[in-house]
Amino acid sequence: MRPRSAKVELVLDRDIFPASIAEIARRAIIVDLGAHEPQQKQLREFRHLFANSRYYAMDLAPHPGLDFVANAEQIPLRDGSVDAIVCHSLLEHVFEPTEVAREMFRVLKPDGVAFVYTPFLYAYHGDPRGVGPVDCYRFSPDALSYMFRDFARVQIQPVSRAVEASLRLLMARFGRLDRLARGLGRFVDQRRGAAAGTHQASGYNVWLEKGG
Repeated sequence: MRPRSAKVELVLDRDIFPASIAEIARRAIIVDLGAHEPQQKQLREFRHLFANSRYYAMDLAPHPGLDFVANAEQIPLRDGSVDAIVCHSLLEHVFEPTEVAREMFRVLKPDGVAFVYTPFLYAYHGDPRGVGPVDCYRFSPDALSYMFRDFARVQIQPVSRAVEASLRLLMARFGRLDRLARGLGRFVDQRRGAAAGTHQASGYNVWLEKGG
């Protein structure tokens, strides 16, 4: 039996990432879990939006620019003290992702929001030497719905659907061919229709609202 959630929506008609980050940037207190460095990765182009926010970058390993070093499974903040959370490409790198989800829910204010990105059909990107980050999990829409079941609203949007995701996996060792795989796969996925391949995506953007 599937767990009940107040509202889970699979978004197929748009990329929710830009609007999600813009909404988060309007909040007063923002925590970026697993940031490595402040506003890295896809957040770079949105840095100007955070000018009036108190943005805090957190990661498990020390790195220049971090505001504090901590385990996301035990966020060292008070209950209901944060307006918004960014959690991009972190949950596959922790041993207990459900604990991170619980901690996110705990530290968010009643009207708090969060953006999460997790991989699904995606190449291994841990450190096989056992020195750097681990790479433990992949997350389907079912897993995401369950993991964030305490939130009032959950939006899930597939990123790079089945054909694109598959071609990129095949070309993972050949970096120069990634752009070709991405373009060809995206073209085929679009021809197959909006709903085709949504449960075989390379990953998922997730928008979370704690309150109703």
